[in-house]
Amino acid sequence: LKLEVTDTGPGLGKSESLFSGTEANNANKTIYDGSLHAGLGLLITKNIINLMHGYVALRNRNDGVQGAQFVAVLPMEQCDPILSESYHPPIQTVKKAPVDIPRNDPLENIRIFACEDDLVNTLILKRMLGIRADDSRKGSSRVFADGLDLLQFFDESPEEEYPDIVLMDIVMIHSSGVDILKQMRERGIQMPVLAVTGNSAKESVEYFFSCGFYDVVTKPFTKEKLVGSIAKAIADSQVSVRIG
Repeated sequence: LKLEVTDTGPGLGKSESLFSGTEANNANKTIYDGSLHAGLGLLITKNIINLMHGYVALRNRNDGVQGAQFVAVLPMEQCDPILSESYHPPIQTVKKAPVDIPRNDPLENIRIFACEDDLVNTLILKRMLGIRADDSRKGSSRVFADGLDLLQFFDESPEEEYPDIVLMDIVMIHSSGVDILKQMRERGIQMPVLAVTGNSAKESVEYFFSCGFYDVVTKPFTKEKLVGSIAKAIADSQVSVRIG
């Protein structure tokens, strides 16, 4: 099976290590059409294709149009079309192992707001944080599609409805996480804010800290990493309040 994808982007550079983790980090610095791209997609794609015993190739387009061409090849076994249409695999019932639910939830009673414009990442965040897909009740944890929506919430809502912590995507369609944090502080909104980003370059992480983010959680992340960062930020902020 051969899959080909072409784009009309800036094309490929001279790097021969485009699939390496280091190169993906360096790609974080590249800005196309005014938006920052993390450069992780190719690395993730290559790893998935390799697990399926295939390979990925890429090159600049040779049809006179600016852009790149990406090719993924997967090994497939040819089957008899008649047999394939008439074959129905047996239905198997898989017994799920019991789920061990921890009694002490570190996020219990913590109101979390997140800004994330990617649908898949939004679903992952909601699942990790236990946020219901349709939950928009007052006092509940929520995910906003853009930082501007979060600012509107702050402008229109009483302080008792504010969250305990905010998870902020850095690059969104209509806003920058850095700018949203700055506007929050200008409004006197002081709860801890975590940067959630695919940009793991050292200088970028240092820049995010200098902007006032409490911590930087890089994608892809585990639930343990995310929950740990949230719990530590909440604990530190409570200590700061008591000392103040």
